[in-house]
Amino acid sequence: MKILILILTSLLCLGTYYMLLSFQEKQELEKVAKWPSTKGQLVQGGYSQIGARGQAKPSDGVATLFSILFTVPSAKYTYKANGREYAGTKTLWPCLTVVTGQLFKKEIVAKEAALKGEPDSVPGNAMSRIQSQSITAASTISGLQALAGPPPPVTVRYSPMNAEISSLDPSILKPADSLFWTGAFFLSLSVFGLGLFSFNAAVTATPQDPRSKEKAKWQRL
Repeated sequence: MKILILILTSLLCLGTYYMLLSFQEKQELEKVAKWPSTKGQLVQGGYSQIGARGQAKPSDGVATLFSILFTVPSAKYTYKANGREYAGTKTLWPCLTVVTGQLFKKEIVAKEAALKGEPDSVPGNAMSRIQSQSITAASTISGLQALAGPPPPVTVRYSPMNAEISSLDPSILKPADSLFWTGAFFLSLSVFGLGLFSFNAAVTATPQDPRSKEKAKWQRL
């Protein structure tokens, strides 16, 4: 019982932290909105499973489960500013796969359509693997690039004081929404669980005899 309460309390803290991260992302977007913009090119990015990035091994049951439940929003891109070429990266905390699946539903459907449109270009085993990743919202830009050519240019904003500091178009990773809804899930789960425990404790609590209360009072005196 105590372990479950500790887990739920940890989820409450984690959900609050994700909410703060989402708020920071929104503040960052407001900050860079006035920066000059340019067209950039995605080198690698999208929602890739942790297991696909080598952080989870198939032999490790806990890590494998973690890689199924979570995806890692990350992207690498290049852009030109003031006549020079720069490179940037963006990586967020792991987000729930079910959340990314809803936020990137259109992208996943587009990827599945691309797979169906060019069945000969992907071997059978690879086809099944990529379709499985699409179902679990592990949709990657690199996968789309292999099927439908290079991705279109993306908008990159850079600092007028230092062009090396940049911000990628938020529609690529949807950081604020991904972090917010992941945090909302953790908060909802923890509040529901803690509320259930409190209700159960109140219902199952044994009423104390008033005479025992009076006796304890006289003993303290």
